[in-house]
Amino acid sequence: MRRVSFIGNHLKNLTYLVIMGLVISLLQGPLFVSASNVQPKTVKIGYYENEIFQEGASEDAVKSGYAYEYYMKLSEYTGWRYEYVYGSFNDLYQMLIDGDIDMLAGLAYKEDRADLMGYPQLAMGTESYNLVKYESNREITSDVDSLQGRSIGVLDSAIADALDEYLERNSIEANVVRYESTDELKAAFEAGEVEVLAVEGEGTNKRTGYEVLLTFGMTDYYICVSNSRGDLLYELNEAQTALFNDEPYYTSSLSSKYHGSSVSAQALSAVEREWLDNNDSIKVGYLNNYLPYSSSDTNGNVTGIVRELMPAIFNAINVDDISLSYVGYDTYEDMITAINNEEIDIAFPVGGGIYHSEQNGIYQTEPIVSSSAELVFDNVVVNPSVARFAVNSSNSMQYYYIKTYYPDAEIVYYDNIEQCLEAVMKHEVDCTTLNGLRAGEILKNYKYNRLSVRQLSEKDDRCLGVKIGNDGLLRLLNRGINILTEDYSESIAYKYTNDLYNYSFIDWLDDYLVGVLVIIVLIVVVSVIILHIRTIRKNRVILALRNSNNNQLVLIENIARSIKEPITEIHNLSSMASQAMDDEKLISDCLKKIEIDSDNIQTTADKIIDASILDKGRLIFNKEKVNVAAFAREIEGYMQPKADGKGINYSVKTKNIKTKDVMVDRERLMQALMAVIDNSLKFTGAGGTIKFTVEEQPCGNMSMARLVFTIKDDGTGMSDEFKGIAFDAFTKEENALDANLTGVGLGLTITKKLVELMGGYVTLMSKKNLGTEVTITLDCKISYN
Repeated sequence: MRRVSFIGNHLKNLTYLVIMGLVISLLQGPLFVSASNVQPKTVKIGYYENEIFQEGASEDAVKSGYAYEYYMKLSEYTGWRYEYVYGSFNDLYQMLIDGDIDMLAGLAYKEDRADLMGYPQLAMGTESYNLVKYESNREITSDVDSLQGRSIGVLDSAIADALDEYLERNSIEANVVRYESTDELKAAFEAGEVEVLAVEGEGTNKRTGYEVLLTFGMTDYYICVSNSRGDLLYELNEAQTALFNDEPYYTSSLSSKYHGSSVSAQALSAVEREWLDNNDSIKVGYLNNYLPYSSSDTNGNVTGIVRELMPAIFNAINVDDISLSYVGYDTYEDMITAINNEEIDIAFPVGGGIYHSEQNGIYQTEPIVSSSAELVFDNVVVNPSVARFAVNSSNSMQYYYIKTYYPDAEIVYYDNIEQCLEAVMKHEVDCTTLNGLRAGEILKNYKYNRLSVRQLSEKDDRCLGVKIGNDGLLRLLNRGINILTEDYSESIAYKYTNDLYNYSFIDWLDDYLVGVLVIIVLIVVVSVIILHIRTIRKNRVILALRNSNNNQLVLIENIARSIKEPITEIHNLSSMASQAMDDEKLISDCLKKIEIDSDNIQTTADKIIDASILDKGRLIFNKEKVNVAAFAREIEGYMQPKADGKGINYSVKTKNIKTKDVMVDRERLMQALMAVIDNSLKFTGAGGTIKFTVEEQPCGNMSMARLVFTIKDDGTGMSDEFKGIAFDAFTKEENALDANLTGVGLGLTITKKLVELMGGYVTLMSKKNLGTEVTITLDCKISYN
């Protein structure tokens, strides 16, 4: 009991002290300070010269490299400003221990260092350690025993310790020479003072004449913090964790960015060098009628991506003495047979997955292009797994893809892709597929205007193929592909897509005729009215516009309803102006109001044209990098003034947003969302509420982010009968809130078609007099750069 009383008294005293402290702080000054008055921390960071990893280690030098970009990324989360302290790695290492600098990057974890400095929870990267020699030195090989008695140069850092452990483990006695800086190390190697160079795989610039012998180690490396700066270590952990949550592949993408410049990217291995010694020419087989990847032009010469790709791969690895020749094949099977018979060395493109390539006796390289497959259909295909697919018998890659991801689907063969598409239109089959780089251009042709597309989540990679056993050539190709990166092939694909689409006069008429006629009619009507007002002094009566065709098609009926109000107002304005023929100001005001009503008519015409194009599935989406949070704020900026004007409580909220940037058609997604919000504004009265929420939900595809947009209002809602046709074109429900509301009933129709063409879906919940909730779910490709 005495112990409890003792603790209670201490708690009471502590409470008094806390209250007194708060009172004193309130008396001395304001409790809260503006964020603008908070000064950013200045962090002393050790900066040593190390090729690719960090460069520019002197005053006024331009800084670059993996580590430098990583520092700048951390600053986005911490607000740190850096004071760079220059020196050799060893000098800076000692300064970190002594507390003369705050942080140093590139340190591997060692138990004996753990008490000398602070290690964060997450590494800043992973590094491989390689041994490199000159190609001309034939005495040293990838056999570790050939290192006996040789001299090896290494930077005096963690890599030196890893080298010693490797040599000891393999019972190799070599003369290991440690150097203080990378410049001294490279100079010694180039001067012949050491025969072998120990380097970091991604931390040394590429050089001609080098050959990678072997990898002798791999380690995570960290930004370490001085023991005197525990505050920085805490902030570093917070920043790295937040960065990983926002961009989980950031370090991988950063490593890929600098990989092409490293010695390991271009220094050929002994296997690759041996292949080049024994071969001076390569015969490339390619698939005809498969642009933009490959085909033969009218003269029988190779065209497509393959024509530029092959020379670029060998230029990237500094191999310029290879002779390239090309052979075209009309079917995929003929091309695979040719490579197995060694009639060709390389086949392009190959795809359909590693398993099918193995069955065909070939290796697949790293992807040249990794795009999504497009499902092409006339009637909606809910479940492709049980659908009937049209397959091009000349292109087995299509067959492999379908059997891999939809093994229970039924396959129907046709001679070419044109016949496959025609079979879909004739309903002989449910659907077919097109590779992502081909779909957009092929489906722009007029004869396919009925067809729709949906992006499938599984990738449809296109690679180079070599015969199993030809690993030297495979390594050379992969090395060049990794240096070029996937963006290379995608960036040149546009040159070879023109032949996939022939834009005819019929295409033009189909795309624009209806819309152009509607616009012309509306412009003529408005022009006649304006001209009539300008001749009011002659007492001419404006021609009344009447809707005399009550039994015409629903399209004409709804268009008439939409333009009735502005035309009526124009008529009234005309009467007013007629009664005051000498009042120039009144006539001027009438003209301004007529111009506003003309804009409303123009908006109606735009919606009709959009609905016409969407109905044919002819819209091509232009994806761009979009920041999710900024996108939500942008919509808020557009819609908030409209809501304020009607006295509606409008709010925007983001929830669980873990993906910073996605690839999406910004303009079309905004059009779809704003159409729904506009609808809510029409059917929500003053004092009502509209909530717009942007939420990220789990997605089964690691490269995609699932975004869910919800627009919820407490307006008039919909009847159960109307909900069933709410997304149909030109449908509207009579609304007691405002009998003067205009529109042709296309807002929700356009939204649904846009979202479905982007691969998403729309759901609707509504109750009469209780409001409406519209949800748009869309999987978007994550942008990591």
